[in-house]
Amino acid sequence: MTSTPENSRQKYDVHLYPVAIITVRGVEADSQRAAGCIACGQMRDELMRRFGRVQVDFDGEFAGFLVDVPGDIEFAQSQFIYNEENPLLVLLQRFVAWHDSEGADPSQLAQLLAETREVIEHSA
Repeated sequence: MTSTPENSRQKYDVHLYPVAIITVRGVEADSQRAAGCIACGQMRDELMRRFGRVQVDFDGEFAGFLVDVPGDIEFAQSQFIYNEENPLLVLLQRFVAWHDSEGADPSQLAQLLAETREVIEHSA
């Protein structure tokens, strides 16, 4: 590895996207999705206040949430819910449905693989 002179180095702005887990316990709701939405709503203002004190931009949005069911020690009922559709998850669901269907048409597999490659290319 060659070293570069100090004066030829360029400056960059780097935006980090850290992952943090914030647990809101005891949320009462009709479904896991509703519980996640309620928790996001409860935490949005508090996070805006907290992030306002440090040099962090929080736009008030959540990409998704993990919802556990109290007492489910093996987390069998836990669900991760994306706020928007996760394209790879949608393709995986379609693949499983294709695989599990009787008389699966092999030409559909080629189409699913083509769509998957396209999604992977655009997400890289």
